[in-house]
Amino acid sequence: MQASLLVAFQGCEPSDAVRASIQREFGRLETHDHRITSGRVTVIGPGDHHRHGASFQIHILDRK
Repeated sequence: MQASLLVAFQGCEPSDAVRASIQREFGRLETHDHRITSGRVTVIGPGDHHRHGASFQIHILDRK
């Protein structure tokens, strides 16, 4: 069964490469647990106050 996946970007530009990587990894998760029915991934860009390095936050929510 193909689970639905929602990928959202906040504070950064959407990237097709990042979206494809997330979809590929989500597909791997589906092979290990067939009870996953949907997933939501939020990619949050670094805030304006970061001076060194770009730290992104990734939030993953799966539904079984």
